Amino acid sequence: MPAATQAKVNAAQAKYIALSLLPANYHLAVPTDAGTQTFAFGPQLAYRHFAKATLFVRPSLGALRERTVPHPAAAFQKVIVAGLALAAFKHDWTCFYGIGGGADFALSKHIGLRAQMDFVFNHPFDDILANGRYTFRYSVGPSFHFGRNIGARE
Repeated sequence: MPAATQAKVNAAQAKYIALSLLPANYHLAVPTDAGTQTFAFGPQLAYRHFAKATLFVRPSLGALRERTVPHPAAAFQKVIVAGLALAAFKHDWTCFYGIGGGADFALSKHIGLRAQMDFVFNHPFDDILANGRYTFRYSVGPSFHFGRNIGARE
């Protein structure tokens, strides 16, 4: 949380503690639901040297849309949420950048197994979060290939 926002939250918490409305060791935590959409673009560079595997790397840039819905239960949580999120939810758009890569393993002419991982940096909600975050995304699953293999020689 940025220093100015953290100071406001700390001051409000100190007032509630002084009025004995919160215990002295109170730690603010508000349950939330969050949803994220990403829109990425960038090249995918493939290395097709091996017969049964294609390695690839992909730098990426993009936009991230995040929407959070806080669910404050206690009175103090409701006061803080009302000060941070002007509506019943908060959403933000931000840019991200990163790099990813992986491999396609050929199981047959048209079916394979793809393993991939992406590593990106983004900073949503910069008005209430002091630092950005690094995100890892990984997946393993089937891949399907149609048409002639561009690496094959006829």
